[in-house]
Order: sequence, then structure tokens, then C-alpha cells
Amino acid sequence: MTETPGERIARARRRRGLSQAVLAGLVGRSESWLSQVERGRRGVDSHAVLTRMAAVLRVDVAELTGPDGDGEEGQRVYEPAAQIEQAMMRYDAAATSIGGRDANGTGSAEHLHAMARAAYQGYQATRYDDTGRVLPALIIQAEAASRAAGLDNPQMCAVRALVYDTAAALLNRVGETALAWAAADRALVSWS
Repeated sequence: MTETPGERIARARRRRGLSQAVLAGLVGRSESWLSQVERGRRGVDSHAVLTRMAAVLRVDVAELTGPDGDGEEGQRVYEPAAQIEQAMMRYDAAATSIGGRDANGTGSAEHLHAMARAAYQGYQATRYDDTGRVLPALIIQAEAASRAAGLDNPQMCAVRALVYDTAAALLNRVGETALAWAAADRALVSWS
């Protein structure tokens, strides 16, 4: 199913974490106007407004107006989601090198906690692509370190929970809700 331009605008706005009121104000229109655009009741009637909107949303104008902003049917909108999903499903994979390894070849709890905090801060700063690229290696490393330290190790439980909490928040923000639920479940299970 092809998204309408209004649906693409709404998706891009949510991905950036903006309310309708904020986006409308930034492009010089009312919240009511933007609501009507997103629901498909009216179009964006000004190229200047459309250009400002694309700049605020940090997307190309074509992504907002193109015949199919998602690409082929079934293709993911958020590219790092596939790598995050693979990392979540591959517990037995060799840990990706991200530095700070202990004698067992896994990341130290302190180093992994610092990396997890940095990823969460990247998410909070709306650096979604950067955070998405870091998370797969961090998930694999946290899982390997948790197994090496013992699944009941409090430090590693905290690290693992923070990694999955960050993944859940990011995935939810970019519209990957099913995968976000899986990550949220793993964050909760980390403390069980």
C-alpha cells in the first residue's frame, strides 16, 4: 500500500520527535492546517512551505512527495532496523569489536555501560541513524559479556537493560514497533 504525502509527512515528523504544533510553527502554518495535510484533507499548497518542512524534518522533498516514499513494498523505512534485528536474534554470533575488552574477550561492564549511555544520549539528541548503526554491535557485545559474567550479574543486567531500552525507544520512534516491543521485552527480562 502506497503512503499518501500526508502520511509520509506525519511519519517523518514522528521520527524527528516533533508535535504537529511545533512542526506547523516552524513552517509558518497552523496546527489545524498540518493536521488536515497529514490526514489527506488538503495538500501542501506552497513549494516554499514544503521546502521548509523538508529542511526541518531533515529529509529530501522527494521523500515527502514522491510516489512511494518507502521504496518497494515491504522494504523497511529505517535501514539500521535489519541489523538491529539480526543482532537481537544472533546470540551465538562472535562479538563485534568495539574496544574495552576484558580477559575473556568481552567488553568490561564499565566500558559497555559507557557505550550504552552514549547510544542513549545519541537517541535523545535525535541522531537516530548514528545510534542505529552503533546498536547492533553493542547488543552483540552486551549479550556476550552477560553470558561471560553470568546472567545474574547486576552490572551486566543493568548494561543489557540499558542497551535494549535504548533500542526499544529508538525503534519505536522510527516506526519499527514490532521490533521495539521485542527490545522492550528484553530490557524487562534483563532484570528478572
